Amino acid sequence: MALSAQEHERIADAIFAMDETRAMAAMRGHLDTLRNDSVRTYGPF
Repeated sequence: MALSAQEHERIADAIFAMDETRAMAAMRGHLDTLRNDSVRTYGPF
């Protein structure tokens, strides 16, 4: 949960800074984390 909160903060910070490139990279990183966590929990799809 702590990592997810940090990732959300990075995404929001980039959006508020109107930094599209940084926001996109932060969102992709967050989605990678979610995917990796899901694969570890439920196995590959």
